[in-house]
Amino acid sequence: MHTILIAIDYNPTAQKVVEIGNEIATALQANIHLLHVINSINYYNNNEYSPVMGFTGFSYNVNTLQNVTEYITVTAHEFLIKTKSHLNNNTINTIVKDGPTADSILEVAKDINATMIIVGSHSRRWLEKILIGSTAEKVIQQSTVPVLTIPTKKTSDT
Repeated sequence: MHTILIAIDYNPTAQKVVEIGNEIATALQANIHLLHVINSINYYNNNEYSPVMGFTGFSYNVNTLQNVTEYITVTAHEFLIKTKSHLNNNTINTIVKDGPTADSILEVAKDINATMIIVGSHSRRWLEKILIGSTAEKVIQQSTVPVLTIPTKKTSDT
């Protein structure tokens, strides 16, 4: 394993995913590529973000901006930079990609010749999973390299 792709979103569970991914990559002496995929503008219009590794959300309502995509892209890059800082690992490469999440993860993995993909697996209700599918599940089914899923489901203790 020499190149590991870690895909994260703004969910607070992303911290668990990147911390485990960073530990694995460090142990394997692998390069890390950290990816955030921009899929739907509606996802970014939620003003109630929990802080994630120093990222507290967007400072503007994205629907009121003239260049929404550019703003979201710049903010996503800032989020990935804060994540690198949180991990105290300046060797991490950051990538922001626009498109369907699972397809974008697989495309980036191919582009960087990833030897492993790490993603979180959010807990979803069975009906949601049937209707919208699971990004992690699609990546696992279509990947040509090993995929490590980090379970991020909250336990009943938390």
